[in-house]
Amino acid sequence: MARPLRFLPPDTLVEVTVRTVHGRLLLRPSPRANDRILGVAGRAQRKYSMTIHGLAVLSNHAHLLLSPSSPQQLASFMNYLLGNTPSSGS
Repeated sequence: MARPLRFLPPDTLVEVTVRTVHGRLLLRPSPRANDRILGVAGRAQRKYSMTIHGLAVLSNHAHLLLSPSSPQQLASFMNYLLGNTPSSGS
């Protein structure tokens, strides 16, 4: 069951951390992986009108600094981003 959406005051800066499954090194840096991850983040940013202040992708996790206008926007953005981010095997 999903968590209930949280209240976000307007113009709030949120930090989101996501991990790979079991902390596996699925996001190994490479020029191809960087281009693909940034491409997906750019499409998600445009599609959901999200302000991205920072993005750091490491081998087994990622950090994002975002300014969502609503919890629904944040959930939709993250769903798109995580659902379309390729792993190293893709």
